[in-house]
Amino acid sequence: MSHLITDQTRLFQAHGQKVRIQFFNDPEPAEPWDDDGAVPMVAYDGDRRAGFITEPARGYDLLNPWRLFTDRQIKRHLARIVELCPAESWGGRPVYDDPRSFDRFLREEYTHLSLREARRAWLDSYFGDGETGRRRLEAIAEFWRLLGVPVAVKETRGYSQGDWQLLLIVAHPDAVKDWGFRNMAAYRKACPDDLDTAASNYGAWLWGDVIGYRAQLIDPEEFAADDLDPATVTAGDLNALHYCSDVESCWGFFPDDRDAWPFAKMYADAIGAAVGAAEYIAKDAAERAAEKFAGEMTEARPDLAPQYGESIQ
Repeated sequence: MSHLITDQTRLFQAHGQKVRIQFFNDPEPAEPWDDDGAVPMVAYDGDRRAGFITEPARGYDLLNPWRLFTDRQIKRHLARIVELCPAESWGGRPVYDDPRSFDRFLREEYTHLSLREARRAWLDSYFGDGETGRRRLEAIAEFWRLLGVPVAVKETRGYSQGDWQLLLIVAHPDAVKDWGFRNMAAYRKACPDDLDTAASNYGAWLWGDVIGYRAQLIDPEEFAADDLDPATVTAGDLNALHYCSDVESCWGFFPDDRDAWPFAKMYADAIGAAVGAAEYIAKDAAERAAEKFAGEMTEARPDLAPQYGESIQ
């Protein structure tokens, strides 16, 4: 069920008409990743048993970036890979601490594989059995950076204690290609804020920050009877009106910037759309009122109808 954002109701006036604009939380917003242009991501909500939430990845493999490395790239970045994949023995001593000891360990562990194959097998095993959480996401993100892929690990929070999720957001090379960019440099230049926007949209969807509006024509008699003044009318006064009509509504507005308060800055697009709808309602109501008046005049004084018809054009 949608909930009225009670303090954001506003009055719109045009063409001699008054329109009430109300904003609501969207109860069933579209999933932000349900779009071919959405940046893939995985999420983690602290439930180690459930693991990562992969639906927002849209089928792209974000958790195994080393599978895109060539053998030469793995060798070139081996020192950094060893840092990202620490391992300790039962006695608390490191199993390896540099590329040389790492390769020596792999030869002993994978006697049936070549060194190149052993490195890949270890990476799959290490992250397949690794811990779930920020440390693992940060390590995976660093692998993407070694590939030159835009990536970010971000935290999104709700409005209650314990409302949080970690996000691994990746401009996966296959996604960038699907979007029509010829290379990663072209994508970076064209979409510098993509990862921040993806995090903001996911947070808005997750924590109830997607909104809709409803614009309604105000009954002028009720407005006058309540002795309301357009210059001083409050959101509460407008919400208390009972006889508004001609509903125009639209839903699914994500915040322009989830962290950009106040409301007018956070939802500038939604407010602009609502004002456009209110303008249409007011203009339509004014035209219908004029047509009704013309009809009443014609019925009351047929002899004035042609003259009146000319005067209103």
